[in-house]
Amino acid sequence: LASGTLYSSRGARSLYYAEYDSPLTNNGYADKRDGDQSRSLFGKISYKDLTFSGVASSRRKDIPTGSYGADFNSPNNKTTDSVGYLDLKYDHRLGQDIKATARLFYDYREYAGTYDYSGVMNSDSSNGQWLGTEWQITASLAEALRVVAGMEYRYNLRQDQKNYDEFPYRLKLDQHESSNIWAAYLQSEITLSDQWKINA
Repeated sequence: LASGTLYSSRGARSLYYAEYDSPLTNNGYADKRDGDQSRSLFGKISYKDLTFSGVASSRRKDIPTGSYGADFNSPNNKTTDSVGYLDLKYDHRLGQDIKATARLFYDYREYAGTYDYSGVMNSDSSNGQWLGTEWQITASLAEALRVVAGMEYRYNLRQDQKNYDEFPYRLKLDQHESSNIWAAYLQSEITLSDQWKINA
């Protein structure tokens, strides 16, 4: 399976914001400042118990509102958000009542924004990348009892944030982190009747 999307909009010709109703800020009108463009691609391949899937998506948005105190009605106020993942999953029945699932995954999320402050351009960005694995067993131990047990591990490769003025250059934030997350879980589902179940 493969699919893709493309979207582009110039946005509204004119948007009015009463908070900016002043001759210094175009009498509150943002002219052609609401554009929006996005694109995405999705793919999936399955063979027997294996499934491989992936997504890449990006969206650029023009900002008409003067957010974060930036200049109102500036053509330089824009943000771009990108996300994507790769996922390899293995689903296998060990018997009529037991199913095993294993998964490997990689994800990323990026953001970049530019904001105009009276001619001083501010650049803001973040970058997150992580990979991990998940293992799970689902078993029906009796007609009224189902148990799910599993574990997940995630390594955050990048947890970066940066903010600076472009000219004159002034660095305000430059943070680079990484971390590990792991979890184990056990859940039971007990069917008491057609109307009642207990999950613990």
